[in-house]
Amino acid sequence: MHSSEQIQNTILMICKSFISQPISKRKIYQELFVSLPIKQYLFEKHFKLLLKKHIFLLEKYNYARSKKIIYFQELKVKNIQNISYEIFKNLIYKAIESNKIECYYVDNIDFYLPEKREIILCKPYTDERRIYQTLFSLEQFIVENKISSIIFLTKNLTINLSYPFSKVQIFSLESWLKQMKNYS
Repeated sequence: MHSSEQIQNTILMICKSFISQPISKRKIYQELFVSLPIKQYLFEKHFKLLLKKHIFLLEKYNYARSKKIIYFQELKVKNIQNISYEIFKNLIYKAIESNKIECYYVDNIDFYLPEKREIILCKPYTDERRIYQTLFSLEQFIVENKISSIIFLTKNLTINLSYPFSKVQIFSLESWLKQMKNYS
């Protein structure tokens, strides 16, 4: 018999390997079963406990039954400039969640905030040309959903661009996180 702590730690380790990626609960269970063959109901019980304390699941907009993206509630970051893309996204989601803002993901859009009519795109290393390419590729979604604000989050670039359909802002992650702390 496996202890609750062992089961939860194993689930957390599996979830960490899929941080910031769409995954189904079934896939997490299958991964867990390889190392700890436990019954489905035990997995469900422990997974629910972890959802209350350690894990966020981000739903896809208008597809509640699709794969969810896993984020963690507690992350320790020493230097914001030396983080992985997955941790970068996790910090953004954590700030959105802590401000109790309704949020989803959409194909090719990291965070969609329907109540604010805003999208947030994580582009740690980008330039103006790539930003315009991204805007062009998302234009249909932007127009159909009347997106009023588009935020690109980078590691160090901070500028404003002109774009006919929405306000476009580019912030460094660090400056945006400071703004979000003041928002709450």
